[in-house]
Amino acid sequence: MARCLPGMKEGNLYKEGMITIHPEYNVDDSRASEPQFSGLFAFNCQCQTWKLLREDSCNAGPEDIQSRIGHCMLFHSKNRCLYVFGGQRSKTYLNDFFSYDVDSDHVDIISDGTKKDSGMVEQETHFAS
Repeated sequence: MARCLPGMKEGNLYKEGMITIHPEYNVDDSRASEPQFSGLFAFNCQCQTWKLLREDSCNAGPEDIQSRIGHCMLFHSKNRCLYVFGGQRSKTYLNDFFSYDVDSDHVDIISDGTKKDSGMVEQETHFAS
């Protein structure tokens, strides 16, 4: 279960790109060998509930969000946008960079990741002291 940090009692936590396991798939089912991604979720700290914001999309259209793992994600509290960079989807490494406005449900592609100078960034964990 998600836990909220002190001071976030009225805020949300955001999670994108979890891989889900579907035990109802038969071993012979072609879907069993492909990871299933869960989409973009918000966890309401006050109500202790999850809400699906965006379904996973296999497309890479301007308003689509492809779920991924190993990405960098930041929430900007003043403009209320999530910023997502890179990651991996199945065996594909992604170099895109986009923002998602949590109030208007709008995606803005900052970089589609196709430029020659784009590249992966080492993932780091930061702690406040």
